[in-house]
Amino acid sequence: MNTAKDNNQLINMKEDGIDYLRKDTLTKCRDRGLAALETGISWPVPKMVGGKIQLNFFLYWSQLEPEGKGQIDHEPFRTVTIDYETGEILEIESLPTESPAKEVGRFPTVVMAGYTPDERRSLWKEFDDLYPSVIEAFLLQKQSNPSAINKFIHLSEIILDDFFLSYYKNLNPDFFLWLDKFRD
Repeated sequence: MNTAKDNNQLINMKEDGIDYLRKDTLTKCRDRGLAALETGISWPVPKMVGGKIQLNFFLYWSQLEPEGKGQIDHEPFRTVTIDYETGEILEIESLPTESPAKEVGRFPTVVMAGYTPDERRSLWKEFDDLYPSVIEAFLLQKQSNPSAINKFIHLSEIILDDFFLSYYKNLNPDFFLWLDKFRD
């Protein structure tokens, strides 16, 4: 699938991928003054609205641990919805948060701490590469590639931090209900 990039370039999802859209979305939010340097962005959750694919993200504040061994993640403070084909921000919504923002977890999590940084990058890349086929299968409500979907589920259980899971599900509960149909 190709999508617009900088209004004139095309994104080739096989080459640029979901990671590009994540970074681009976060950069656009920073450029608008809606995210600071310490802001993290979630993996996207797909949704079909009006015949168009949208990707929903949440933004959260992240700070380095005092010992420098990881980061402390705080509750999400904003959701961002983009058009999957153009990368255009469609909606930004502030979330109610505590002041100061509540700490929700640490990275690396216990699971991710068992992997080297190179192994983590490899897992993230594999997860990223599966997104286009999983998004397509979800939106068409097909079980066209169950092995890819099962691999996506397996990787999501490693990559998606448990402490953020309820926030992910709030972005589009139907996506997670659909994934549950494939669980072994």
